[in-house]
Amino acid sequence: MDVGLGIAGMVSVLLALGHEVVGVVAVLPILTEVRLRGTWLGPPSLTVAMLWVTWHLVGLFVFVLGAVLITLAVAGDADPRRVLLRWTAVMWMAATAVALWSVRRRPSNIWRLPVPLVWPVIALLCWNAS
Repeated sequence: MDVGLGIAGMVSVLLALGHEVVGVVAVLPILTEVRLRGTWLGPPSLTVAMLWVTWHLVGLFVFVLGAVLITLAVAGDADPRRVLLRWTAVMWMAATAVALWSVRRRPSNIWRLPVPLVWPVIALLCWNAS
């Protein structure tokens, strides 16, 4: 086991969890449709949803980076390419779930900014490349 890499992974996971706690407790609750304007993509509710998704994606990506580091630290004989590609696929599928959760009350909003519909394709390509 590579202790330094394991510590780096654990610190990344803790940073991700801290980011999520700060967001859920202090930042995201004050992002409301009243405080934000709409954009050319849609109404203020879509702006709130996009910021919500973006916040959680940062936490998710840092968490997955930590998971990659921990996996590489613990499984010293693992193929680094396979580890990275498989965790990347998991990350993109989780990102898709976060985006779809944000539009659960009005699923048609996904068509305003359909980028998350491409993420499963990236995940599948990464998994197949592993």
